[in-house]
Amino acid sequence: MSFSESASRLSQELEKFGLNRATAKTYVALLGNGESSANTLSKASGIHRVDVYKRLEELTRLGFVNVQLGRPSLYEASDPEFVLDAITEAKKGEMNRLSAMKATLLPQLKVLMRTRADASHGEGRDVYKLIAGRSKGYEEAKRLVRTANEEILRVVSSTGLVRNYKFGVLDEYKLCSERGVKIRIISDLSKVPRKVIRFCLEHFELRHSTESSMRLLVVDRSALLFSAVFNDTDMTKESTVDRYLLVKDEKIARIIAIFFEHLWAASTPATLQGTGSRRQSGATGRL
Repeated sequence: MSFSESASRLSQELEKFGLNRATAKTYVALLGNGESSANTLSKASGIHRVDVYKRLEELTRLGFVNVQLGRPSLYEASDPEFVLDAITEAKKGEMNRLSAMKATLLPQLKVLMRTRADASHGEGRDVYKLIAGRSKGYEEAKRLVRTANEEILRVVSSTGLVRNYKFGVLDEYKLCSERGVKIRIISDLSKVPRKVIRFCLEHFELRHSTESSMRLLVVDRSALLFSAVFNDTDMTKESTVDRYLLVKDEKIARIIAIFFEHLWAASTPATLQGTGSRRQSGATGRL
């Protein structure tokens, strides 16, 4: 690799530390040439002499270049270890300042978000929102569950139930249950681990069905979250193919709740001795 190629590569790496291209090229040229005048650096770096003076002034201010005044003035690059350490420490300081600002700013933004949400709720407007990606879908499900006052109705596949347990969605249900919200869940339990079934039975009403082809979450019969899946075997939150539809329309929510009640009546009460160990076939759903 020639010197010019090496200098170009090193300049690009320095740009990642926050120096602009011309400043990085000037520093690398000075480091490679040793003590040099601005005119010599201009020829070595390919940067116009006027701009080289500006870059040298910036580097001197930062302490990355030492200058020996004269006619012409001569410049010498500071030790690269000092330069990289100084940039790294400055970035750390900037991150600490941003973290401190976040601690102050985030609560204010949350208040603004809640204020707007309360205002929208007060307006009585129906809401229809498409959500892409499983991670976002789960976060929306958690937010919706937290608003529950009376009842949560849930239809979910066996793998979906396991994911809900793994990624904390069922913990949100548990908190609702502890404050008196009635929770009923329908799933194909034939492939669900016993520990998940046990958790559900301790906190919710749980029934087994192989006919749960619709994937849904209904809260207080006033809002619901539908979901569609393309790969229900993916057990991570990173799936980007999942799509969800959030519907805050009381009429639609009540219609879907009627469907749930029919499915609930036709399903089997779950027990640790039965449904969790049987392998049954049938359509399933998930969120």
